[in-house]
Amino acid sequence: MKTKTTKTTKRSTPSKTQMRVVVCEPGKAPEVREIGSTLEAWQAVVGGTVQEVPIGKGFYLYCNDDGISLGLPFNRMIQGHHLLGTFYVAKDKPRTGTIVGLSDEDVPRVLRLLGETP
Repeated sequence: MKTKTTKTTKRSTPSKTQMRVVVCEPGKAPEVREIGSTLEAWQAVVGGTVQEVPIGKGFYLYCNDDGISLGLPFNRMIQGHHLLGTFYVAKDKPRTGTIVGLSDEDVPRVLRLLGETP
C-alpha cells in the first residue's frame, strides 16, 4: 500500500516495554492490546516493514508497507486509504516525535476514527 501521506517509521518510543494500541485484523472487530515498544514488536504485529499513516488528532495507523506485493487481505478503508493486512493505531507525543500507547480516553476516540462506535 503506497500513499502520499505515509512514511516508514523509525521513530523512538519511551523506555516503557509495553504500550496499549488498537489492533485491527482483517474480518475482525478492533481490539485493544498491549504490544512491545520496539521496532521488532511493531513489525511482528503487521507482519513486516512498518508504514505510518496519520489519521488525525495525533493518532497514527501503522500497517505493512508491502501489503500489496505480499497479497495481504483487504482489511478496511479509512480516510481514503485501502488498508491491507493487520494494522494498529498508536499516538504521537506532541513535539517529540515519540510513539506512545493509548490512554483510556484515547481508545473511544480511535474507535470513532476507525468508524466503530464505542
